[in-house]
Amino acid sequence: MCYYDIKDALQVDPDHQEAKAMMAKMEKRAQDNKREAMQLNLMGKHREALQKISIAIDTDPVIADFHVLR
Repeated sequence: MCYYDIKDALQVDPDHQEAKAMMAKMEKRAQDNKREAMQLNLMGKHREALQKISIAIDTDPVIADFHVLR
C-alpha cells in the first residue's frame, strides 16, 4: 500500500523530490519484476513467473498490463 501513500503525498505536493524519487524507484522495480516474470515464463518456470508478476502488481497496482499478464 506504499504506492498509494506516495501517490497521496504527490497530490498534496507534486514537486516533493523525495516522493517523486520513491515513485520512480517503485515504478522501475515493478517493471523489472514484470521483465523477470516474462523471462521465467518463457523458460517454463510458471510458478516463479506468477510470483514475480504478483510482486509487480503489489508494487505498482494501477498498471493494467500487469494484471492482464498474470
